[in-house]
Amino acid sequence: MRRLIESTIVSLDGVIEAPERWAGFDAEATELAMRELARYDAFVMGRVTYEKFYAHSQATLAQRPVRSRARDRYINQFRKRTAMRKLIESTLVSLDGVTEAPERWASFDAEDAALSLEQLGNYDAFVMGRVTYEKFYATWGRVVGDPYIDRISATPKYVASRSLTQTAWNATLLGPDPSGAIARLKDQPGKDLIKYGTSRLDDTLVRDHLIDEFHLWIRPVVAGAGRRLFEDVDTAGLDLRLTGERRLENGSVILTYAPS
Repeated sequence: MRRLIESTIVSLDGVIEAPERWAGFDAEATELAMRELARYDAFVMGRVTYEKFYAHSQATLAQRPVRSRARDRYINQFRKRTAMRKLIESTLVSLDGVTEAPERWASFDAEDAALSLEQLGNYDAFVMGRVTYEKFYATWGRVVGDPYIDRISATPKYVASRSLTQTAWNATLLGPDPSGAIARLKDQPGKDLIKYGTSRLDDTLVRDHLIDEFHLWIRPVVAGAGRRLFEDVDTAGLDLRLTGERRLENGSVILTYAPS
């Protein structure tokens, strides 16, 4: 089910009444409010709030509309979001940019494990390349009794491969046109799609503008060597903006970026 979120403006002394009198909105606050709106598709309100908001909207419509690129961008994103689900890429990254073999340098504590399991509830399918699929299947395919791995095993997986002819572990091949297949998956109703790790498949996904968000779990370690973030991926047309930040107790930070 979806959640009901209540968002309230509060002064330092706890006042919430008539924020229009004391809570000015600058450009950053306005842009953040527009971005937050893209997460929702309906309002819940009481009569007093409804009448107040409606009266204000009518007064605003009577004035000359103010257009901005930021406003148009987020309105377009909202319309797009209501029509399709997103493809999220979540990647563990060391301080020196390494993403290869995180099992060697990225240990998970209780907070990491709980957050990872919680976030799996946001998705109902995986997208992965052949190498990731074979690695995950070999590591987790026969493991039972771990809530995180059990959830991954039960989740459908869509695999891009030119060499595989059959799959197991609740997986389906994307076929000869992985970009077209992923685009069709995104057009279907449901929760978002998740891809773990940056890989060679990203060269295709980035080129075809199929990744909607990058979640980078920056770990406070130096790996020293290994494949690095976006290595062998043509990022010439990739322009990212920071849309979220979350700090963990172990010193890690999760940065969320979206293509502009």
